[in-house]
Amino acid sequence: DGGAVMEQNRPVATGNLKISEEVVSTIAKQVITETEGVYSLAPQPVSLKDTVLKAGIQKPVKITLNSDVAVIDIGVILKMGYKVKDIAEKIQNDIKEEVQNMTGITVSAVNIYVADATNKSK
Repeated sequence: DGGAVMEQNRPVATGNLKISEEVVSTIAKQVITETEGVYSLAPQPVSLKDTVLKAGIQKPVKITLNSDVAVIDIGVILKMGYKVKDIAEKIQNDIKEEVQNMTGITVSAVNIYVADATNKSK
C-alpha cells in the first residue's frame, strides 16, 4: 500500500523478530472470511483529518501497534438472518486468539464496525 509500516520488534534467542501490521491485518482478514454470517469486509468511516492526511484511503482493517499491544479496528458487512452481537463477539474472540497465538502480540481490543447487512449471496 506504500504507507508507513509499523513493526513489532521482539527479541528472540538468535536476534530480533519483526512483525508488521500487515501480518496482523492478514490474520484478521482470514478470520473474517472464515466466520459464518459475514458477507465481506467493509471500509470503515474515517475522520475528516484522516481523509486529508491519508488521501481518503479507507481500509477495512486498521491495526494500531504500541509496544507489545495491538488494537484492531475492522469493518464488516454481515449477512441477513444472523444476530449482529453474536457474530461481532465471535469475530472479536477469534481474531484476538489467532493474532495472539500466531504472533505473540497481545490484543487489547478488537473494535467491530458493522457497515451494512445484506441478503445477497457471494
